[in-house]
Amino acid sequence: MVKTASVGNIVSNVAEKLGSPVYETSVGFKNICELMLKADILIGGEESGGSGFKNHVPERDGILGSLFILEMMAMEEKSIDEILKELKDEYGEVHYDRIDLLHDKPNRMQLIPNLQSNPPRQMCGLKVEKLSTYCGVEVVNGIKFHFADQRSWLLIRASETEPLMRIYAEATSDDRVQRLLREGQRLLERVAKG
Repeated sequence: MVKTASVGNIVSNVAEKLGSPVYETSVGFKNICELMLKADILIGGEESGGSGFKNHVPERDGILGSLFILEMMAMEEKSIDEILKELKDEYGEVHYDRIDLLHDKPNRMQLIPNLQSNPPRQMCGLKVEKLSTYCGVEVVNGIKFHFADQRSWLLIRASETEPLMRIYAEATSDDRVQRLLREGQRLLERVAKG
């Protein structure tokens, strides 16, 4: 499986149970497609809901994805609500959100490298255990903070197509997600001021 950095942990958790490796790429289906053409990957997906499948066109296909879901429902003889409940019972609730911030100044693509040079070691009471960076066309355009609780993360990235900075978070509660998003916004404001 391959997913973009902005996709929640449940994909990795399910893949791990199935014994399948998971690759993580920069945001954008073009990055998923590139990896799917090079490696033996069954499915690739992004946060916006786009999914691509092995031995099919190297692009998102919502119709085929919907047909696979219908086939799964028929084979399991369960409704989609029943299947989702089973996922929630086995892997826990998903608490995730994103905010988009207008940033039309020319320094947008430099904010992440500036943040990368002096990242925080702790956020919202969570120790930063690991950092991942993601490259755009010319520069590092995304940084992901992985926290010690193993379930929470924060991703800050510059859009390459719009004058936006995007902040994504997943955590153990909606409250923590909102606090992480606010902290991400404060970090961006600090870096933007120089």
